[in-house]
Amino acid sequence: MPESQPARPAVSGFAAIIATGACAAMIFNTLPLFLGVAADAYQLGNQGAGWLGTLYLAGFGLSSVAAAWLIARVNRRWLGLVLFLSAALFLAVASGADSRVSFTLLLVGVGFSFGALYSLSFAITGERPNPTRAFGVKLLGEVLLGAAILAVVPIFILPRWGLGGMLAVFAALAVCGTLSAPYIANNAPAQAEAAGGGRLPLRAIAVLAALFAFTIGQSAVWSFAERRASFEGFDGELIGFALSAAAAAGGLGSLAAAWLSNRLGQLMSLFAAALIHAVSLILFFAGRDPWLFGAAACLFMFAWLFALPYMASTVAGADASGRATSLVAACFAFGSMAGPALAGQLVALGSFAALYLFAGIIALAAYASFCRLAVSAPANR
Repeated sequence: MPESQPARPAVSGFAAIIATGACAAMIFNTLPLFLGVAADAYQLGNQGAGWLGTLYLAGFGLSSVAAAWLIARVNRRWLGLVLFLSAALFLAVASGADSRVSFTLLLVGVGFSFGALYSLSFAITGERPNPTRAFGVKLLGEVLLGAAILAVVPIFILPRWGLGGMLAVFAALAVCGTLSAPYIANNAPAQAEAAGGGRLPLRAIAVLAALFAFTIGQSAVWSFAERRASFEGFDGELIGFALSAAAAAGGLGSLAAAWLSNRLGQLMSLFAAALIHAVSLILFFAGRDPWLFGAAACLFMFAWLFALPYMASTVAGADASGRATSLVAACFAFGSMAGPALAGQLVALGSFAALYLFAGIIALAAYASFCRLAVSAPANR
């Protein structure tokens, strides 16, 4: 009598959710440090470093769009395994790249692998019975890994091994991520059938557009947070401390979302995030005191990562096929590309006040859209 095969899980385990998300986002979450180290290693100017980041995010975003088609049609455990290993291979080879061109091409390859992996992470997270809590746990894992890298790499890795050592750490983490592949749930037949044809529901398109706009505003403000503090003449060490504290506050925001889940309901949670967000922008504008700047940065990141799980769960509830959820990564990637460029134009043509006014308007529109769409969305799926 043949041995019975173990039942496959109906949903992916948290080990897979955290590993896929944290590994896929680790370069993005450490991008300022990574680009600075790469610029020093290859003698790139500010413009060259900026283009390097843009090309990485372009590869990340394009593959996250393409992954939406793959995720519903292939064995997702094997897909996750291949993406982890391909990213590790690109990173390992890039650690020994001897020219700017080869390094850039390899980095784009890393972006393609991690972009698809990030889409997979969102897709499997949205399938959990309580997606809001699952997204909160996922984002918390991403923040914690990013914080650990920022704490360890500059002290123990960079002084001795430089950029190659940092890339080796990324590659090792990607290899470790392969251990989570068995905990990725394979496609449900209903999902594959639902993804077989047809357009995304109008509701899903609306929430994705709102998330994209929201990300543009958030990345615009955050990318110029250091510039805002420098403009006021704050000490560099104090700025670094404030931004580190803000990253920790973001982790607390995602933890709060995971803990609260739907206790307050989607509407009240999004309203609370919008209120904290508004206060942070006011403090940024008035932040001529270091303490006000620090408070603004912490409140801004808390609101951002507190709101995201609720926004992502609204996206998950807008499309039963899971295609919309897998496109969340593309919204993040392309929104993060557009935000800094737009912020630079606003500050150059007007002032920081223009930047915060723009961010406030676009955030208000996004929050209003999500609140409106959350009214008829199920809190849990």
